[in-house]
Amino acid sequence: MRWLEVPVAVLSALLARLPRLQARERIYRVQDVSLGTGALREGDAARLRAQLEAAANGPRPRPTLAEQRAMAAALGIRVVEEKVS
Repeated sequence: MRWLEVPVAVLSALLARLPRLQARERIYRVQDVSLGTGALREGDAARLRAQLEAAANGPRPRPTLAEQRAMAAALGIRVVEEKVS
């Protein structure tokens, strides 16, 4: 589908949400300036940096069962399998 063939309902919905998107972008700019100029309290600045780093890094994949067992073994934890009946 080409952009000129977007249904009117979809385009209307996108345009209706545009002010919210623009407001969110302005909030992000204010946060960026506040963080960059040192205007935030240290706790707030650290929290914002952590949120930005988390967003930049994306979600962390959950370790597989084999990886969890390997981590436990590396810590000296013995893993015992028991069958549940």
